[in-house]
Amino acid sequence: MIVSITHGEDIDGIGAQAILLRYFKLKREIESSKIVLEYAHYSNLLEKLNRLLKNNKNPEELYISDLGFNKQFSAVFPIFHQLKNLNCKIYWFDHHIVEKKIKRRLKDSTELYLNDEKRCGAEILKDYYLPEDEIANKIALYARDRDFQLNKIPLAKKLDSLIAFYRGEEYIEQQKKLVKLMSKGVFENKWIKDQLIQLKVLIKAQKDLAVNRVKLIEIEDFGQIVVTFAELGASQITRYIETVLKKPKLFASIDSRHNEINIHSQYANCRNIAAQFNGGGHLNRAGFSYENAVENDKINQKFLDELIGIIKENKL
Repeated sequence: MIVSITHGEDIDGIGAQAILLRYFKLKREIESSKIVLEYAHYSNLLEKLNRLLKNNKNPEELYISDLGFNKQFSAVFPIFHQLKNLNCKIYWFDHHIVEKKIKRRLKDSTELYLNDEKRCGAEILKDYYLPEDEIANKIALYARDRDFQLNKIPLAKKLDSLIAFYRGEEYIEQQKKLVKLMSKGVFENKWIKDQLIQLKVLIKAQKDLAVNRVKLIEIEDFGQIVVTFAELGASQITRYIETVLKKPKLFASIDSRHNEINIHSQYANCRNIAAQFNGGGHLNRAGFSYENAVENDKINQKFLDELIGIIKENKL
């Protein structure tokens, strides 16, 4: 059995898994029934890994893609040790900021660990497994367009909006279906079109709510930040709010369905901020989770106080 765990919030994580699935079928002729597709975030990767051991699934190979490393993840090392004792080969492909000493330890603990901040996760997998494959290159192109905020490919934006909405265990079948379609080079069909039509009104309503819920906060010696929430992928909320409000120095958006927070800023170290909440990411954008970030349809004041204090400590 082969297990693939990827970041399920955007087209980079989903695309990385689609490239991996395509590689398994084209180059290794592995049946779909032998490949388990899983989706994770900074908040539940350890839970996913522990579940492998508890369920006695004993995978022969484990692939992790588009998931960074934070201090909480030090618990992966004993898990990896147990998996390796069960003759499981572990591969990790990532592009988030990770300390050099952790990179060395991950390389020692896995069959292969690749990390390149200049490429998105899908590009790293494509370059390693299917560098000449037309479909893999297209997936990687779409992923880069969204992950590096190039915004040149309208279809990539549409697919990303679909993925951002399909978050959580209740949508796992939709995530898997999209991965399988993309792995075959299908980016537009009736099912995708119908999903986009059905979600268009709902997504628009959530974006409007996010705008109405905007909380502007002035931080001394830093500037203004904006915090908001909706029942939508946190990164999708942030990207939309950034088009509406131009002046804030930092944007923080909460997906109130899963207590997941996304932050963007050119003026603060987002990765370090997220790391304080056991999250991670990049210098200018990162993510983390915070239990009860939204309570009674209001942003938790305790969360706001903590966030403000950490922002002050991580100005660029």
